[in-house]
Amino acid sequence: MQQVSRWLPGKAVELVADSAYACREVLRHLPQGVVFVGAMRADASLHRPRTRPCRSPVTGRRLTRDIPLPKPEKLAQDKKFPWLSMTLTLYGKPTQVQYKELVARWSHPAGKTLLKVVIVQVLRGELPIRVFFCTDSSRTARQVIESYACRWGIEVLFRDLKQLLGFSSSRARSRLAVLRTAPWVGMCYTLLVIWYMELKWDTTAMGLPVRPWYRTKHTISFADILRMAQRTLASADWVNPRLLLAKSDDPISLSRPKAA
Repeated sequence: MQQVSRWLPGKAVELVADSAYACREVLRHLPQGVVFVGAMRADASLHRPRTRPCRSPVTGRRLTRDIPLPKPEKLAQDKKFPWLSMTLTLYGKPTQVQYKELVARWSHPAGKTLLKVVIVQVLRGELPIRVFFCTDSSRTARQVIESYACRWGIEVLFRDLKQLLGFSSSRARSRLAVLRTAPWVGMCYTLLVIWYMELKWDTTAMGLPVRPWYRTKHTISFADILRMAQRTLASADWVNPRLLLAKSDDPISLSRPKAA
């Protein structure tokens, strides 16, 4: 993220990750301008800052620590804190969501940063609630939940890199090989997607397989793009690269190699 921030100076960057990355090593070292959206544990310890000076009724000392709040799992059961309802667009479909929201601090991982915390009621699955948060406390609950839902595309990317481009079967052993393999596979994925987008979505040339048992497919997947690229490369004349570049719309001049 520090490298991305150097590439995009002055630009706002949003980082979305699951609960494994909601830790102090990440949240306390976010580059300036980076907003983190993630998930937290249902038993996370939340606090709110004091808005006015107060003294201890026992010792008379000035109290400076934050005020502890009930944990998200307790707030979900609190009937004095009612559930709110709204319709969101999640995974391409309108979805009715029951939620509760608050602004608090999650001191151990995030320090003094004020977080927007959203508790979502889950109707299916083993977990009764999910808790999401954002390091920008001014965001709405809708923005936090929809931003986290967009993370699913990242999981699809990981699956395609591992199963379709061979990232899971990498034989990298040395340190440099490990550091280079992931960027190389990601670059190949990006080039293939950009190449397909420059075709202006010409699905007639894709040659999509006809499967009677799969009648709901109406969009193009990366597997379809990869299949089209394989067919295109198989028909190219790789024996004579000059002839191949001559047929290209933007030919590249090949310089003659010089003797040492």
